[in-house]
Parts: sequence; C-alpha cells; structure tokens
Amino acid sequence: MDAIKLGVLPAISHSWHRHAESWFLIRAIKTIVNGIKALFGRYTVSVLGVVTPRLVSENPNSSYAKVLCKPLSAYQINIAKTFSDKGVYLANKIKQLCNKGRTVEVKLAFKPDGVEAVPMYYSQNEMSENLNGKVHRSLFDAVEGGELIRCRHLALGYVTGAFGRGKHTFSSVDTRSALKFFSDKIPTDKDLDTHWLKPSSGGYYFTKSTLSHAIQSIAEKYWDMPNATEKDFLVLIPKHVMGLRFKKQEGCLKVIFYEPNDTGRHRTFSLYDPGNACTLEPEDLFSIWPPDELDELNSGIIVSYDTQEHLEQCHVNVFGDVDFQSIEGITFLAGHRDHPKIKSSLKREPEGNRRQG
Repeated sequence: MDAIKLGVLPAISHSWHRHAESWFLIRAIKTIVNGIKALFGRYTVSVLGVVTPRLVSENPNSSYAKVLCKPLSAYQINIAKTFSDKGVYLANKIKQLCNKGRTVEVKLAFKPDGVEAVPMYYSQNEMSENLNGKVHRSLFDAVEGGELIRCRHLALGYVTGAFGRGKHTFSSVDTRSALKFFSDKIPTDKDLDTHWLKPSSGGYYFTKSTLSHAIQSIAEKYWDMPNATEKDFLVLIPKHVMGLRFKKQEGCLKVIFYEPNDTGRHRTFSLYDPGNACTLEPEDLFSIWPPDELDELNSGIIVSYDTQEHLEQCHVNVFGDVDFQSIEGITFLAGHRDHPKIKSSLKREPEGNRRQG
C-alpha cells in the first residue's frame, strides 16, 4: 500500500492539498509537475504514512479520496504482501487465494490514527446463475412439492447451513438440476413461519447510507466470541431476503454475505477491527445489482436468526432516518413492531401473510 498510482485529476488534487503550506507559485509548479508524472503513470502515494490518511480525512470529497476509498485491485498493490503480517490465518488465506488466481480486492479504512486494509473476495471469481424463483421443488416434496424456490428459502437455507459452509457446498445449488435434487434440504414456508413465531433476538434497522453502521454494530457486539464461532442473520428489504454471517477467526472477523440472485457463491469481507466496517458501502455488498435497483434501496433490517421468548429481551437498534412505512411488513416478520424503539414510528399492520420474496 506504499505505491498506489493515481490518475491525472486525483494526482493534481492530491498534490495541491499536500503542498498547501508552500508558496503559491511553488505549489502550482509542483502540482503541474505531478500532474504530468501521473499522465505517464508515475505518480504514486503511500497510505502507510501519516500524510495521505490525513489528507483523505480532511478532504473526503476530493477526487483522490474517492479513488482511495474504492476497492483497489491486485494491479495497484501487492495483495499478498499487504496481509503478510496480519495473523497466520488471514495471511495464509490471502496468499492461497492469490496463488490460485482468485480475485481479491482491498478497501482502505481510513482512521485518525492511520489506515487499515479490508480484503474482499467471492467464493468463486465468476458470477453464478440467478436461480431465485426459477426452480421448482421436487414433486415428491411432502410439504411444498412443485412450489418455486424463492430468495427467502435460499437465504434461510444458507444461514441454517444447508449449504454455504465451504466453497464446495455451493455445488448443491448452483445449477437448476442440482437445486431441484437438493430441494428437500431447502427450508420451506412452513419452516419460516414456524421459526418466526417468536421475535428475532436482534434487529438492526438501516438506511442505504447507514448500512455500514448496522454492520459495525453487529461486529462490535460479537467481536470477542471464540474462534470459529459464527452468528447468522437475514437481510430483509421489501420483496427480497439475503443472508449474512459473522465468523470469528484468528485476529479478524469475517463478514460473509449471500445474495440469492447470485445463487452459487458468497462474498467475504475480513475486518481487523469493528470500526473497519465503516468502509463498506452498499455497492460492496450488492455489487451485482443494476444501478437503478441500488438507487431504489431505501431502508431494511438485518435480523438475527436466533429468537427470544419475549420482545423486551431483543436487541433492537435504528440507524438513520429509517422509512418504517416502506418496511412495515418485514418489521412485522421480524416481530419487532411493538418494540419501544420503533413502535411509535409504525402503523399497525393488519394480520396477513408475513412472507417476503
């Protein structure tokens, strides 16, 4: 992370801010020279020192800050070298992925005391087929024979461990024939309704701009759990359900996201500190979404798969100006609508179908 190339405009902006205390003429000359260097790919910056992280913090809307806050590819930094001193587990994992030709991207989490790298990678490089709502259960299924398998069923199957624990397990759901054959292992609506008779033990209500804050809150809550322990969640937005897991490993917490519209793989983010979650943006999680769908994202809930007997035992937090009317139905599904933190913002939901997706 000590030689990240910047394009001409980001380089000019970076140089101008970097030499802010120089005389105007000297500042202008240095900026012009550095812009020319960038034109030939020779202007690089380091985020390991104190200068660039400080400039990014002071000028978050600058062109160079926007570049440095986007995922960096292996062509811009040495990925394996970056994580060589970050604990045996993660160092070996990243090295293994790079040696196998797997795509690993890095986001930089800028903090007042420096910068840390957040690696991101899929369980396979290629996008998988979208099988959400396209495969029927086997006719021999005793509960829902012939019914379509939708996102709610896939997400629930993922968080309950029917698949997704190991790259190889996605072979059970990554083709139409495999998913149909495996359909008796995929949870049904009956399973969903039975499980949600009790309220979810945790609800993290977010807006598009506060999604990272909700993830950070969960990371803080479970940061000290033992190695190899995991916590499972569903991400609920109107008309769609996704899966989310937090797994503790040596020196880091893995945030693992499952999008049923990318049925045969998941995406992993590794955090060295709960605060590193602040760098994650909706575009990082919902990377396969078309821009217009991402623009329409308003509010949602991350709900724990665990349940509680009583509502007052549930851990509920609201991040930002959540549009409760748009998520009224999924709030009902989570069992939180009468929780003190949100019930004053909700209309009463008539009794009806609690299912999503």
